[in-house]
Amino acid sequence: MQPIDVAVIGAGPAGSVAAYQLANAGLQVVLIDQSTFPRDKVCGDGVTGDGLKVLERMGLSDWLSSFQTYNSLRMTAPDANALDVFIPVPEGECFGRTIPRRILDSTLVQTAEKAGAKLMESTRVEHVTQGDVGLEIITGRGALKARMVILADGSNAPTTTRMGLTSSVPDMVALRHYVSGDSGPADRLEIHFQSSIVPGYNWIFPISEGHVNVGTCSTVALTRSGQVELKSELKRFMTDPGVSEGRLL
Repeated sequence: MQPIDVAVIGAGPAGSVAAYQLANAGLQVVLIDQSTFPRDKVCGDGVTGDGLKVLERMGLSDWLSSFQTYNSLRMTAPDANALDVFIPVPEGECFGRTIPRRILDSTLVQTAEKAGAKLMESTRVEHVTQGDVGLEIITGRGALKARMVILADGSNAPTTTRMGLTSSVPDMVALRHYVSGDSGPADRLEIHFQSSIVPGYNWIFPISEGHVNVGTCSTVALTRSGQVELKSELKRFMTDPGVSEGRLL
């Protein structure tokens, strides 16, 4: 079995961008993910200006222009005091956009494939071992060899953990919901710190006119101990007319 140049484990944004760059440079690349695309992921959906520049260099400028931009941020403290921050952006630049992860991840995977990367979806990596030449990747669909492996398997990092390269677990856990009919500003992100989930927070991120991403997050320790129940917290936040000004009722 001849080894390929690079195997990228994990086809999220980091893995797909890496696969694109390497395949575009002429290397033989396999991109492996346990999910089937398109697939969703709990996320606020915000992409920063720096992230957008990476995507623009991948030839996605026209595609990006169809998504909502934001130029202000509202933050509230646990005592409900609010701070509005307006973000100055140089002419011709963009501070950030909101792009649903189901759409973003699928587009990046497709862009990597167009550059020449081979996608292996619905494929679980069991282990990575040192072989005679390079590394051997054992998957549920067989084995392949690669001269180099890039681990981009996300915050839970299952493959990285099995290899003994990390023993840490994510510090935060989140729940997200999409809501239509919102009357708030389409260009303002909101982060609300509330005493019930500190150091976590609730958020409202606009996706398009009247359509928002609403979510809540807290520490893994608080959720595992039962001190915070994310589903109840998200419902409480969405039905509380105080902080959200009744927009989500």
